[in-house]
Amino acid sequence: MTLPTSLDAKHQQELSKLQQSSGEEFDKEFAKCSLKGHAKAVAKFQKATQQIDDAEVKQFAQEVLPDLQKHHKESLDIARAVGLDQATIASLNVVAPEAAGTPGASSQYDRGSSSSEADLQRGSDLQPDRDSSLQRQGLDEKDRKDLPRTP
Repeated sequence: MTLPTSLDAKHQQELSKLQQSSGEEFDKEFAKCSLKGHAKAVAKFQKATQQIDDAEVKQFAQEVLPDLQKHHKESLDIARAVGLDQATIASLNVVAPEAAGTPGASSQYDRGSSSSEADLQRGSDLQPDRDSSLQRQGLDEKDRKDLPRTP
């Protein structure tokens, strides 16, 4: 396997945006990148713990996932602390299906459900299966209020 020696265009653009920012603007952009990246990482590692057949890889994913979940929670805290609004926070917690690797899933929080992304943007209560999934991720009630909700 050959590892890349430079950033792809998307990540280079994110880096350039950060380099051109300062103060509060930098803090908010950094928090956005951190939150989105951790949401994507948690989704991928959750998928690995459930779908990987290789015992060593699965064990690695199971061992790393709690730390990723902790970092994701800390990213949520930072996003709030720098003043990101709730809608922005919620939108950054949505992971595209190809990013998470689960066909048809629109969020790291709704694996296995049939909710669409539009459903996730509605303001209704969390479904019990999503709620228990969020608890397994170590997200408390305060964190869950910031996440996309389904009817």
